[in-house]
Amino acid sequence: MSDPASVRRAWSRLYGLLGHLLLDGWSADGLATARALPALAEHLPDLDDDRLAARHHAAFGTGVPPYVGVLVGSEGHMGGERTREAADLLERTGMQANRRDVESDHVGLLLRAAGFLLAAEVEALEDGRSEVIATLHDLQRELLDRHLLAAWPPLIVALRGLELAEWSAVVGLAGELMVAHRHALGGAGEAGLDPVEGGLLDDPKTGLKRVARWLTVCGQTGCWLTRKDVDELAMAADVARGFGDRANMLESLFFAAVDHQRMDAVLDALLDKIATWERATAEIGEGGLPVQPWLERLDGTRAMVRRMRVEI
Repeated sequence: MSDPASVRRAWSRLYGLLGHLLLDGWSADGLATARALPALAEHLPDLDDDRLAARHHAAFGTGVPPYVGVLVGSEGHMGGERTREAADLLERTGMQANRRDVESDHVGLLLRAAGFLLAAEVEALEDGRSEVIATLHDLQRELLDRHLLAAWPPLIVALRGLELAEWSAVVGLAGELMVAHRHALGGAGEAGLDPVEGGLLDDPKTGLKRVARWLTVCGQTGCWLTRKDVDELAMAADVARGFGDRANMLESLFFAAVDHQRMDAVLDALLDKIATWERATAEIGEGGLPVQPWLERLDGTRAMVRRMRVEI
């Protein structure tokens, strides 16, 4: 399988499988195919369908939403500019997504789009249509640089922290595939991240609520702070973490820590987590994923937390 068409056909099928898994979890066909792939087979738990579905929900429902806008966008939510960009790109690929249950920037859809473009490239290679291939390559670079590769480092790190081995394996394999795919396309890619909000603590109006909200925006901080992470911060400081979404949980934790004079303990635990995220991010960068922008964001987050440690 050394000729370009055969390689791209295999990549297309793998993208299709991984996209399906991220979108819908473990179907019977998906499990059968995954068991034939050494990179996935050893990580598949021997569980019934309901428990497998529960772990899919723990990964991408309550764990880390698999949306580019959530992971990369400066505001950290779905339905914004990143979603619109993804919708436009999907339309230009010509792929009929036929999904009303997810936004256009769901990484599963975008993986399927990569597979669709590679399948179209195979046809163009076989027909000798060089002008079509050039257009398809441009679309593939945009898809990878602006969307998938941009979002992948924090997705991998967050899933590792949730200790869901099968899903860590799925996103890890997808990352390896994307790195190989991007290398084959050639050219220098650009980091597809939004600018970081600066001067948060310089604003006298900034309070703990705003800081808590900022810390839960992955594109600002460098990593996705899960509910599990917030629970662990609360346990480290022996204070309550509250209820609601992650920002409300963290805000309640901050106020409880101030009331009980435990804020230093919370911030020290947060600094430990930043160090853990940094090590994990650097590690996956050794495999070729573009992690430098994420490392820079983590470094900025560390500096802010240290400043909080002195000023609060």
